[in-house]
Amino acid sequence: MPLQLLSAYCHFAVIYRRNPVGLPVPSDFAKANRPEWDARLNSLLQELAWDAVLQHPMSGFAAAT
Repeated sequence: MPLQLLSAYCHFAVIYRRNPVGLPVPSDFAKANRPEWDARLNSLLQELAWDAVLQHPMSGFAAAT
């Protein structure tokens, strides 16, 4: 599930042209009953997604930054 969430955050960033950092923890992720899947992991996935989108030349962000 973390990989799916990372992918979703990347898509969010590209589609809405917004940083996903600060979005709430998705309910399915929170209900997974996995202690290692906490708010810190969610924040890390958001940061990784944003960095990936900013660094990828075809995202449309590289030319703007």
